[in-house]
Amino acid sequence: MDSRLDPQARFTLVMMADDVLTKAVVSQLAQVLPGRVSAPQPDLRALAAGGADQPVIWALPDPVEVVARTIAATGSVAGALAAWKVRMAPALAAARKMRRRLSLVDARALALGEAQTVAALAPAAKPAPATAVPALPEPVFLLLASAAVQRDPEAARYVAELAALRRGAPADLVDMACCEAAARDYALLLAGRDDPTPAHMELENRLLRENLALQIEQLAAAQTAAELAMQEAVQDAVQAADQAGAQAAQAAVAAKEAELTLATAKIKALQRQLDDATAQAVQRDAAVAAVLLADQRKMLEDRTAEEKARADEEKARADAMQEELQRVYASRSWRVTGPLRALRGAPRR
Repeated sequence: MDSRLDPQARFTLVMMADDVLTKAVVSQLAQVLPGRVSAPQPDLRALAAGGADQPVIWALPDPVEVVARTIAATGSVAGALAAWKVRMAPALAAARKMRRRLSLVDARALALGEAQTVAALAPAAKPAPATAVPALPEPVFLLLASAAVQRDPEAARYVAELAALRRGAPADLVDMACCEAAARDYALLLAGRDDPTPAHMELENRLLRENLALQIEQLAAAQTAAELAMQEAVQDAVQAADQAGAQAAQAAVAAKEAELTLATAKIKALQRQLDDATAQAVQRDAAVAAVLLADQRKMLEDRTAEEKARADEEKARADAMQEELQRVYASRSWRVTGPLRALRGAPRR
């Protein structure tokens, strides 16, 4: 008997531990399947290995949304995609083992109370109004994530397998509205800056520059402190020599030398931090430049393709007219009416 049609059946809910949609999904399931869903479990593999026969609801966010959030948090497209694949490979292996008792649904569609998704779990249930559903990542991150997932063969294979397992409709993330929003954001950046960068990168670059300035100030302060320590060491050594003799002076100098060594070590540590921060800033600027260069190259390629297509169309039209003219000249009617045209063209007396 299908567990979705059994009013007594209980479900185990599986969601990733760090999924931002967990609260909204649990709230929706409390309305759709009241008292029939357990607290969320983070590991599908543990359920597959346990051997229990209780039906499982796997509320999984769209891969594009997961990868987009990781890109926004880390700034790395390749790293975000690799992290998602590492987590998805064992989860899919577990899903294959428990396919008969597994209901995979799109987490965002379920949280929003999408009718087809809710009906896949409880055909007669009425979804609750969607409240407190976290917003999607920025459109530019969604577009980057979508392109990365589609271009990676392994990720595309995982997405296809998830689509085959899914019940109900997925949330449509990268639609025309998303593309338009990304284009508007980018156009605003181009209009407002001489060297436009995405908003999140601009913020991170500003914070990085502030951090660099702070570390430079700390380095200068440490150097000043070291110079003062040396001066105090000399003064203390002179005073110690006057008061307690050569032995006390040597001890004072040794103590100040230890302080100077410690200050030097702090300076070196700050210098290393400064070098690391500078390298991060260079890498981030290079990434931004690569994105902008790719956009410009794409625009140039599109424009060149349009101009070539227009030139080809004009040439084809001219060739067609030439061929039509040649057919007229070669026609029998043209030859027969040749004398008439000659008479019309002859001068009148």
